[in-house]
Amino acid sequence: MINRRLVPALAASGLALSLSLQACAPLAIGAGAAAVGVGVAQERSFGDGVDDIAIRTKVRSAFIGDPNSYPDIDVNSVEGRVLLTGTVSNDEARRQAVQLAWKVDDVAEVIDEIVVGERTSAYEGGADARIETALRSRLVADRKIPNLNYIIIVSQGAVHLMGLAADEAELSRVTEQARTVAGVKKVVSHVQFKSDPARRMR
Repeated sequence: MINRRLVPALAASGLALSLSLQACAPLAIGAGAAAVGVGVAQERSFGDGVDDIAIRTKVRSAFIGDPNSYPDIDVNSVEGRVLLTGTVSNDEARRQAVQLAWKVDDVAEVIDEIVVGERTSAYEGGADARIETALRSRLVADRKIPNLNYIIIVSQGAVHLMGLAADEAELSRVTEQARTVAGVKKVVSHVQFKSDPARRMR
């Protein structure tokens, strides 16, 4: 079994490997955000992982098939909760992107963190990747966070967190680690607690 402390970010090259990681590695579709999944397989079912891969793929396909194409939007999904990050040129494009995501089967929630503004530059993308790498290293090294089950997305200096936390203390520690990484402008958490009855269970 792959190291339970760390599952590094993987692109969609090898569906079988993605499935073995329980879909903790996000499939980014935009060039502007860095993303990494850090997870433990036992926290989510195999079926959840397969479903999230399918959801991300379908949302990505819907975006590519749309005239706007949304090249700077990243898509991540955990238990049917879809997080959209990145940039679009205007409010109408943002609204349409959210609507497209909602039309995909099995989407339970769409979290809109899209920013209206300039597309992420190569320089910003490189800075985002450095933030992601630094945060990943911190979380792996922090022995007070024994089980990590998070997806980390960095877009223009904003760190977005998804996944499952054991409790408030663990989430606070993860958030603080993210907040203090050089270059981070803000930290936005959409993490759920493992015991949350609102979690989409199968």
